[in-house]
Amino acid sequence: MEADVGDQDRFPARSVSAGGEVSPLRARHEAPLDDFLFETDTRTFVVVHQDRVVYERYFGDAGAPTLETSFSVAKSFLSTLVGIAVEEGKIGDIDDEVTDYLPSAVRSRGRPGKTGSTTTTTRSCSA
Repeated sequence: MEADVGDQDRFPARSVSAGGEVSPLRARHEAPLDDFLFETDTRTFVVVHQDRVVYERYFGDAGAPTLETSFSVAKSFLSTLVGIAVEEGKIGDIDDEVTDYLPSAVRSRGRPGKTGSTTTTTRSCSA
């Protein structure tokens, strides 16, 4: 099965609450960006800056409550969070096993109690 926009119906998900007041971009940026997003079949576009949603647009039948698949965008978020965790000393090394920090992720891959996935392979989706 290939990934598609129906993934949100096939996989578990949880809601992320909206932030406070949204700061709109200046009008001169809205029309060209909206045109580009529409022309590229974008369904949802959200910009977060300094912990605030500063821009959001929805196309087609998508809207704020619509569950969407993030595809590879999740890798960017995960990489950022892993970097912060390493910097804060919460993860010792980017090559540590994922199960060292998430024991619930244990799925045997030839080694009992280990996944064989490091934080590096998880961030790149290569394991």
